[in-house]
Amino acid sequence: MTSPSPPRRRSESVHSQFDLSLWNRRVIAYGAERQKLFVLGFALSQNATSHQLHLSKAA
Repeated sequence: MTSPSPPRRRSESVHSQFDLSLWNRRVIAYGAERQKLFVLGFALSQNATSHQLHLSKAA
């Protein structure tokens, strides 16, 4: 079996980080709308962090 491609490894890493950010492996939000908001907030924070790291390496 070959190793996963780089994009897959990155996505699995993000999923792992998301799982680690959860308390007791559960989203602390009641209702689907609040859970969506939590997940979107996580994605925005990950993207903002990645963008900032990219900018600091480019400078």
